[in-house]
Amino acid sequence: QVFPVVLLRSVSRMVLANETRRIHMTKKQLTLVERKLAVLDWFQGTQDVIPNERFIEGIAKDECYISHNSLNYKKRMLADKLSEYEDAVENNLLIRADALQKLIDNIEEEMSLLETRHEADLSVYEQVTGKAWEPAPKRTAPAKMSQERIAALKAKVA
Repeated sequence: QVFPVVLLRSVSRMVLANETRRIHMTKKQLTLVERKLAVLDWFQGTQDVIPNERFIEGIAKDECYISHNSLNYKKRMLADKLSEYEDAVENNLLIRADALQKLIDNIEEEMSLLETRHEADLSVYEQVTGKAWEPAPKRTAPAKMSQERIAALKAKVA
């Protein structure tokens, strides 16, 4: 009997997925924090040049910064879509409201995953550095040097 190619692909994916699931069930599943720590360990143990401690701390800090910004971006996106949803309901645009509700549901699920990611990053940072990570305060304006200081520095290097 001849089977369509699509059916054969689906069957092979199911077999592969079941085999992969069976293999994973026999091994200890690492937590997200353990996986992130393993990445940092990889940098320390498998390279020709072992990086210094500040390099590893920098990676942990970068991950906190990235996950924090990703979470804030999704929060802003959720706020925008909620506002659009309220406008659609108010204007009786039911199809648009339905589409926005589905999008809001997806964003909510993504935010949950991003919160888990950020919590893991915070935990890793604290384990690596011994202190809690906090986002750097936003600067309102760049620092400006006085003309006198610039002239004095130029005189030092001249």
